[in-house]
Amino acid sequence: MIRFEHATAKVVNPLLESWGHYLGDQTGPRLVLWYALYLRDEPAAVAVSASPRGQTCAGRPWNEVVELARICARPGDADLTRPTLRLWRKVAAQAWADAYGQTVTTLAAYSDSSRHAGDIYRFDGWTLYDEKKRGSGGTGDRGGVGQSVALKKLWIYPLAAPVMPRQERLFS
Repeated sequence: MIRFEHATAKVVNPLLESWGHYLGDQTGPRLVLWYALYLRDEPAAVAVSASPRGQTCAGRPWNEVVELARICARPGDADLTRPTLRLWRKVAAQAWADAYGQTVTTLAAYSDSSRHAGDIYRFDGWTLYDEKKRGSGGTGDRGGVGQSVALKKLWIYPLAAPVMPRQERLFS
């Protein structure tokens, strides 16, 4: 009845657009993994993992961090955002390590301070790393019309232990 699984850009990006995510679809020259939460075999929420854009994120090297680049529930199902965040947090690091051969130490997510206070992250055990003016985000990064963002919060979820690719772990 409910399942959370890997998806593809072909599945997730049109949902981000049709459900009205303020940043739009996820494209660009980043490492990316897509996920969908299905309720009664229909997509009800989506999440996107991506590599951070800078050389560091929250003081960590970029290749140790997995960013939650998008999270969105279909209209009428906003209450599914929290379980989607929790499920993403539970699987993102290992899936990323296995897919890209990187050791993951930290999960990160940005929130637009003008849109919400970030309670979804706080209630899930994330820590506010900082709040400051950042880039415009969204389609502006790809030459389109960008979003005007005054302040963004950076939330982090440090992992209890580094998550290594399973292949590598077998031989270490």
